[in-house]
Amino acid sequence: MGGLMSAKFFKVQDNVTQSRHAYSPVVVAMSKPKIDTLTPGQQ
Repeated sequence: MGGLMSAKFFKVQDNVTQSRHAYSPVVVAMSKPKIDTLTPGQQ
């Protein structure tokens, strides 16, 4: 919880839950020619 204190979240919110979840976005990129080789179900 030390990071929350040093970031001073307490100044803008009354309550916090430390759930140990992480936001990890993943980007999947593919070229148009490759996409066109896939079946409609795979697309």
